[in-house]
Amino acid sequence: MQSKKINSLTGMRFFAIMIIVISHLEFLKNLPNGQIYMQFFHNPEIGVDFFFVLSGFGLMLSDINRNGWNIGNTINIKNLFMFAYNHIKKIYPVYIATIFLCIPLYLYQALSSGKTIAVISELLALKLLCCLGVVQSFFGFSWLSHSFNGVCWFLSALCCIYFASPILINLLKRFCTSLNKTVFSLILCAICTPVFMYLFKYLQQITVFDDFTYGSPFIRVFYVVFGMLLAIFFKKLPDVKTSNFTELIVFSAYIAYFLCRKFVLFNLPYISIIYVIDIVFAGMAVLLLAYNQGFVSKLLSKPSMLYFGNISMYIFLIHYPVRMYSTTLLQPYLKDYTITGMTVLIILAVTWLVSHLLYKPAN
Repeated sequence: MQSKKINSLTGMRFFAIMIIVISHLEFLKNLPNGQIYMQFFHNPEIGVDFFFVLSGFGLMLSDINRNGWNIGNTINIKNLFMFAYNHIKKIYPVYIATIFLCIPLYLYQALSSGKTIAVISELLALKLLCCLGVVQSFFGFSWLSHSFNGVCWFLSALCCIYFASPILINLLKRFCTSLNKTVFSLILCAICTPVFMYLFKYLQQITVFDDFTYGSPFIRVFYVVFGMLLAIFFKKLPDVKTSNFTELIVFSAYIAYFLCRKFVLFNLPYISIIYVIDIVFAGMAVLLLAYNQGFVSKLLSKPSMLYFGNISMYIFLIHYPVRMYSTTLLQPYLKDYTITGMTVLIILAVTWLVSHLLYKPAN
């Protein structure tokens, strides 16, 4: 344990982030064999789902370690606001910096598309106001949730969920008083995820909303709740014995699923089943690493992996603006293997360098 965190989960953060980073190198599809990239390596959902489940796990585990099974203090708007603020304040300055870094590119693209100065100014003010409040993902519009730095919807969705988290934590602790109730709740949450995904997709078809099924806190809350329930399970059953073989099987299956997810998706009789598979795989990875007993856990707990895990959120926020500017400048040349390869190396190198410079190790 390091700073009351589970080291193996910290190390795993880096691999989940790299899944997302690799999935954002969409310009690779322009290469002669670009369909290989799109088929096997463009699967950001796996990394995103893991982070939401991990966030819920961390929230509940921290609360139980701090307060035991006692129900929290009286909840009011101020307490909810402060809870959300305390969970994003460390990363907020970097988040805002990336927002402003992307504004010149946003203005260039808006002017190139023929929008008038008046329209651009109004949209800029609205988007900036929502982004400063970290609420852009709340409204269900992709043009708003993906404003400026396209990955910042993630922090916005988390912030909205953080605001409600003390209520969720109290409700789950009140209900999950036994292991059986906890397992029942896990199954129910896994079933509800595709059900609500289907309902939100239907809502998107009949309304002007278009982002209730990916970047919205209203669907992502199910992943966070699933993580919270896993933390309750973990605390109620702390002495589960795992092995090298168990970790090898689970993580080999997880890697195979990452590579074959699109094949699985297009061959399922009911597409919504994919969301159950996603959340179960993410949950298994989080829970298995929480027990921290096999060689995969030990590998992810090494100092080098802890370093990369600790800078993972910086990598997440920074890589997207670097990719956007790089591809905008080099777009005509990104069908050449050499230039494309150099572009990938530049994106990764600049992202790591800036992340490294921003990272301040805990004392």
